[in-house]
Amino acid sequence: MAQKTIWESFLSPVVRFLIDEEKLKRYALSIDWEEESHRFRSADVTIPAYYKHNFHGITGGYLNSSAAVFKGRQSPLKQAR
Repeated sequence: MAQKTIWESFLSPVVRFLIDEEKLKRYALSIDWEEESHRFRSADVTIPAYYKHNFHGITGGYLNSSAAVFKGRQSPLKQAR
């Protein structure tokens, strides 16, 4: 059995207790992320395609909206769509 990380053991339960996940999910789904992200894009930066493909169990690659939060399991944001 793999040892749990500090995040999994201690921090995640506290953060999940403090955050209204349903409200956060509704907020995230209310935003047109493609439209909003234009402010951060630069024509001279090319993002390699492999960042946008499924990778190590992260559906949609590392550049999707939930990769950093849901670490390999399917995001509830993806389930709601």
